[in-house]
Amino acid sequence: MESELQCGHAPRDLNYPEGSMLFDVRYSRKPETFEVIYWNPLTKQLELKYEEPIIDIWFLKEEYRTNKYQISQAEMEKCYPVYCKPSQVSKMIALHAGRTPVYNNDSMTYKEYYDQYVDQIKTNDMASVMCTNPYVFKADFTPDVYFRLRWLKKFGAEIDASNVTFGLVDIETDVLDRPLDIADIHSAPQPINAVSIILPHVKIMALLVLSPRPKSQIHERFHSLLENQMNEYNWLINNIDAFKQQIVEDDPDNNKYLKGYDVRIHTFDFSDEINLIKTVFDYINKYRPMFTMSWNAKFDDNYLIERAKYLGYDPKEFVIPKEFKTNTLFYKEDQSQNFSLKTSRDWMYASTYTVFICQMRLFAAIRKSQQERRSYSLSSVGKDIAKIDKLTNTKSGSFRTFAGFDIASNRFSRAS
Repeated sequence: MESELQCGHAPRDLNYPEGSMLFDVRYSRKPETFEVIYWNPLTKQLELKYEEPIIDIWFLKEEYRTNKYQISQAEMEKCYPVYCKPSQVSKMIALHAGRTPVYNNDSMTYKEYYDQYVDQIKTNDMASVMCTNPYVFKADFTPDVYFRLRWLKKFGAEIDASNVTFGLVDIETDVLDRPLDIADIHSAPQPINAVSIILPHVKIMALLVLSPRPKSQIHERFHSLLENQMNEYNWLINNIDAFKQQIVEDDPDNNKYLKGYDVRIHTFDFSDEINLIKTVFDYINKYRPMFTMSWNAKFDDNYLIERAKYLGYDPKEFVIPKEFKTNTLFYKEDQSQNFSLKTSRDWMYASTYTVFICQMRLFAAIRKSQQERRSYSLSSVGKDIAKIDKLTNTKSGSFRTFAGFDIASNRFSRAS
């Protein structure tokens, strides 16, 4: 019987340079593919490759189908494999074991259920029923697991942790005339006036600075503070080397972590804010850290994206590298009623080399067995753990100090 049925073709052998390390694999429905991100020992960085999404599911042979309910395992010689795409799993179950009555519904077989509902319900809802079939095995894994198992079988489980890379990003917004509601991750009304990026694996520290707003865009009662900002900004753009000396060589803490780094200062006119935001992702996509971390990434990551939208741009155009065939970019906020930072499921989904993660959440998670902190703000943690107070000496409206503290906060993030 099964010899007459369509069993598909086995996936092609994995072809990657010796010493490659799998970083991530994502299953995409449209286009249906495996998006494989791996560390290439030849280029010494993350690379992208697309693989045909062929998976193997297994069926009991007809002569061994004596069980009414699902069993946990069976000898391989009593089974046969079927190779298909993840989107075809339900169809294959209907084809290879469809005459069996649906679990808890003897009035309908799996084949009848599939034929009746295939165009009416979601793929996942269909699969949740079809995978209760008692004669199928290994059909309900998440698609990426099949690829990971193939990789594990060929390349083994050993990895060189020294190849793991990360980057740090910290943003500062101009709240000279208006505070922000950091709980509203979809609102970005104020300009981003400083972003610091630290990439330890290539020893680069970049500071991106936006010029202050024109007076016409701010109420006159804030003009004196705005003038302070402009004076500091003018000093900065005319004394780049002195500023580098100030923030690295003259600061013992910064010097400890940033000595030997290529320190880059980028300045942008206020009307060019979108290019400041684009430059952040240019750095991330060019140097491809495995993880891009921010303290309270729920705010920083979203603000970069939402600010681009506020300015009238589609962030997908510069967040997602051109070589990617998929265009995923969204943030899924944890809506659970019993929210806990330690177990938060907030996550940014993006078609990028890097994975965006929250360093504050990581810090909270590794302290699970310790006494609960009253605050996980960067200022509070920095003061307690590294004796660095991010906000202690900031001068209202002082732009140069503002930029310097952005670097200090990012440097602390690295230290922690």
